[in-house]
Amino acid sequence: MNLTNKERGEQFILLTSVYVTTITLLGLALFYRTQRESYNGKEQYSKLLVAENAFEKSIAEEIPKVDSLSAQIIRYSGNVNAAFLEDDIKYGLNEISSDYQRLKNDRRYIVLYHVHALYNTLFINRRELEGNMKDIDGLNQSWDDCKHSTRQLRESLSRESLK
Repeated sequence: MNLTNKERGEQFILLTSVYVTTITLLGLALFYRTQRESYNGKEQYSKLLVAENAFEKSIAEEIPKVDSLSAQIIRYSGNVNAAFLEDDIKYGLNEISSDYQRLKNDRRYIVLYHVHALYNTLFINRRELEGNMKDIDGLNQSWDDCKHSTRQLRESLSRESLK
């Protein structure tokens, strides 16, 4: 195939134009799609930042409630006959539980559920501990009475045996 210079020039121009057109189309498709995805990524990132800030704000509102509830439970004494103290603690526990129920569709708020469960268990254990301490004191008193009665019986038996 002997081509003339004119035909070679035409083929060169044709191949060059096909090459440039192909590179342009591929570059356009590649960069247009990347720009679109980065734009979507920016939107998603900004939405995630807004959601994260809302989460931090709501948790920051919960921290004082949790701290005061913790202090109330630790100070709670079953020896004090004040129903309002127990009611305040139960109200605080219910408030944390309702906050979790309101926000439970977001898995990050499960920490509120765990706080509620932990403090509820702590409160129940504090009440039981006070009851157990009362029982122990009662049993110690009964044991002291029993020892005293046993001593008195021994003394009376020893006096009667001496007569």
